[in-house]
Amino acid sequence: MASKGECEFAEDVATELPLIGILELLGVPLDDRKRFFEWTNTMIFVDDPDTSISEEEGQPASNESIRTVIAQGMRLLMEHLKQLRYLVANPDKISHACKEILRYNTAFISMRRIAVEDTELGGQKIQKGDKVAITLPCCQPRRVRVWRRRHGI
Repeated sequence: MASKGECEFAEDVATELPLIGILELLGVPLDDRKRFFEWTNTMIFVDDPDTSISEEEGQPASNESIRTVIAQGMRLLMEHLKQLRYLVANPDKISHACKEILRYNTAFISMRRIAVEDTELGGQKIQKGDKVAITLPCCQPRRVRVWRRRHGI
């Protein structure tokens, strides 16, 4: 990228950086990254009848969580150049800034899980096999208090 003097950030950095990190953690050779990337973008959800399809068709499902946060974090810094300049001048603050970017810009708004056992949450009984939706913005500490007040919890 440096030799070209430019890059397509989402493709060249936001996609490659987490992929290289994951491959290194798993011990997968970097030469296999393109194939691994394709595999992680095609998943088969066989445990959930609502999303199951045949193995031949495949189920497109991007491993976008990390690359989305990286790309959106860069977008935020480009939109707030004063903050970017502050971080360049104060690299010791980058860790805190990364945490704030993750809180501000979650990769997923919600996700669904299937209860593996009977339980109770906030007075609501959840039975094994029930589908439970998790809304992540509500999980942010600052928003939890507001959500609880609105819903009387």
